[in-house]
Amino acid sequence: QDRLQESLLSELEARAGDYDETKIVLSNTSHSRAEALAEAIGAKLRITKDGSFATLTLTDGRTIKDVVADDSNKKFIESFGIDYSAEISDISDAGEEESEYRSPMLPSSGYVTLDELGEHLGFMNIGSAWSRGYQGSDVTVAIIDTGIDTDHLEYTGRISEYSYNATEDKIVKDWYLDDGSYDWSLIEDEQGHGTAVAGALGASMDGSGMTGIAPKVTFIIIKAECDEKGRFKNSSDLVFGLYYAIERDVSVVNMSFGGSINIYADAAQLAVDSDIICVAAAGNENTATPTYPAADPNVIGVGALEKGSWDLASYSNYGENVDVVAPGTVYTAKCGGGYETISGTSFSSPLVAGMISLFMQKNRYMTYDDVCENLYAASYDLGVLGSDFVYGFGAVDVNAFIIEERGTITYDMMTDELDDEEGLFIRNHTVQTMLEPERLYAVFDGWYYDPHYVEEFVYYEDRIISDITLYAKWVSEDDEIPFTYRELDDGTIEITSYRGRRRFISVPEYIDGKLVTGIGNGAFMGQQRLREVNLPFGLNYIGNGAFSECINITHIEIPQNVSKIGMKAFFNCVRLAYVDLAPNSMLTSIGSEAFAYCSSLVNFNVPAKVSSLNGSAFFGATAIRAFSVDKSNVNFVADNGVLFNVTKSNLVAYPASRTAPYTVPSSVVSIGDYAFGYTIAESITLGGIQTIGGNAFACSGLSSITIPDTVTLVGSNCFANSAYLSSVKLSASMTTIEALTFSGCGLTRIEIPKAISTVNASAFAGCASLSQIVFEKGSKLTYIGSFAFSSCYSLKELELPSSLIKIGSSAFSNDLRLSKISFGDNSSLRAIGGYAFSNTLALTSIELPIGIE
Repeated sequence: QDRLQESLLSELEARAGDYDETKIVLSNTSHSRAEALAEAIGAKLRITKDGSFATLTLTDGRTIKDVVADDSNKKFIESFGIDYSAEISDISDAGEEESEYRSPMLPSSGYVTLDELGEHLGFMNIGSAWSRGYQGSDVTVAIIDTGIDTDHLEYTGRISEYSYNATEDKIVKDWYLDDGSYDWSLIEDEQGHGTAVAGALGASMDGSGMTGIAPKVTFIIIKAECDEKGRFKNSSDLVFGLYYAIERDVSVVNMSFGGSINIYADAAQLAVDSDIICVAAAGNENTATPTYPAADPNVIGVGALEKGSWDLASYSNYGENVDVVAPGTVYTAKCGGGYETISGTSFSSPLVAGMISLFMQKNRYMTYDDVCENLYAASYDLGVLGSDFVYGFGAVDVNAFIIEERGTITYDMMTDELDDEEGLFIRNHTVQTMLEPERLYAVFDGWYYDPHYVEEFVYYEDRIISDITLYAKWVSEDDEIPFTYRELDDGTIEITSYRGRRRFISVPEYIDGKLVTGIGNGAFMGQQRLREVNLPFGLNYIGNGAFSECINITHIEIPQNVSKIGMKAFFNCVRLAYVDLAPNSMLTSIGSEAFAYCSSLVNFNVPAKVSSLNGSAFFGATAIRAFSVDKSNVNFVADNGVLFNVTKSNLVAYPASRTAPYTVPSSVVSIGDYAFGYTIAESITLGGIQTIGGNAFACSGLSSITIPDTVTLVGSNCFANSAYLSSVKLSASMTTIEALTFSGCGLTRIEIPKAISTVNASAFAGCASLSQIVFEKGSKLTYIGSFAFSSCYSLKELELPSSLIKIGSSAFSNDLRLSKISFGDNSSLRAIGGYAFSNTLALTSIELPIGIE
């Protein structure tokens, strides 16, 4: 109890301002227990009808800190919860709505045009659902939010008198005005969010401005107190609202808000038990950190797609928060009778809730699990094949969910050890969840269309059009351990290779009675069958290239005792989306290119003890959205998802998938190796940095860059293969252009500052669009390295400075249009390497300076 008291007081201190100081939350309680606690501490009790959730409101100026700090209350502390605030999940106005349809799915004909639908419903493939009568009739949806504009024409006659003010604990039908009419002010929206959410879900088809996805649902509006900035003061109000929705036996609940504490778990479980479908917004923090209620397993969490795109929106949360994704930008109703375009997962959620309302019209008594099975089966796969860490089961598809025919897959296990099973598919769609059966002495080797194993079923690619039987293929695996291994000097075991055929494997804790502590260099390299590997708790290191090219592994849990991840350990694991590192991880070193080209990896948390790490570890990890660092790490720090050394003087790694312009902070003096590799940022402003590491902007999407005059060194390969980079201003303080610095870039013109004395090998090789090279007056250039300007196909004329002493071999080879070269008066040129001008087919003559060796 002392520890509980100390822990709760620390939490209250650390999160001051994020909770209601006058309230205590009681979850999983009962009437008798709550009443006893209320009496014991002298608080006012509010409790749900079933007695499972309650709040204690403190009086006489006392706060929850006062109650917790009172030693006489220690025996109650384990029951106390904090009433945190919650945030709505919208972003801002997104500009004028567009109506371009870019769906990769086959659209179905309907009786409305895409212009009338709006872009977001086009992306959801609304198809013929409305014209076939699925508009939400006789379905009641609860929207827990900031209320609704009760006078808006889109909602006329469709707001239930059983709507509820959760903060005041008042039902509309119980409160009247002087004229005998209901007091609708109880649910009137003063903030605007709830009105917009309701519009996306169910604005009337008869309204003048737009149409919601379920235009004939009945709304039970549940209002909770919210400030003008979109912050619900009490999460408990939202929970009371959810319990009320369950009491009213609604079909669907929409919750476009979120917080870091799961206060909703018991209510969400009750909703599932009551066959009520809860849908929630994933949140807009661009993080995989669980946001509740979306991350609750009994709630369908919805992420947002970028406007006009099948990419996850730059703001959208992901991970456990996302089961499916939907458009995040909608044109919807606005308080005061108007309309607006607005973005956020707040609006992805009601689109899915509305879609489920259409489904419930057709399938009134379907369970939560059955709804989810149908929803996921109907979704359009995005990202990594199958369910993944970013998109969940993919983008929702209304037509497939509501209209398309269902069918049955019979899974014939081809063995008496296992019972045959059945699964759902939706006609002409890929199957999103496939069975992966396991046997003790045989290895599952895939599903086949025939019992003779001639034609294999291809996961997430083959589409099924009628009921089908799939046959399990099994292969033998010896009873002996399917690993090769060696004993280390300390008597422990290192795994050196895997020779089995399993797709799901667990590396044993012990072999021959000896602890397994290492995964050796290349031990699992190229094992493309592997889907999941469970590593032993006693593991201390993962060697160089240990899992490189294991292209079907989607997640990996790194045991707590691992202190080293070697070079290229997970190189090119293209489907690896999630690396789970324990909070108390002993990891100290992450090798170069350890997670390079893991193009599905979306975030990375640097544990507390890591001291060795550079940007090459994530080079080519193009889906990275954010880095985070354990707060006790003394070597690194994350700022808005960007990874720095602890002093913020060196920028270590930048999230490659960020598109917004970025200005390097003034504290930064160096950009580390590979730091901005593969970035798709629109522009980068470098500020007052002094050095830029090798490969720092390699393969970037930059179109232009200014290297400030404070920069004295730019590393080799710095901008290599940045194909869109057409404009560069070099620093006047640079003296050398290193090897391959601009190779393969889209440069059209380059001006070499006078301080540059050396252009090293292949510095501009392959710049096919480079048509002009200008050397600043007074140039001090003395050396051009081998292949420095080779394959610059657009270069026609070249005037080299008189200071130049040596041209390396093949320096201007394959410059097909180069027709004229001049060396300036009093040229100092003394040596030209072999093949320096080879294959310059347009060069008709050249007059070399006197004195060439």
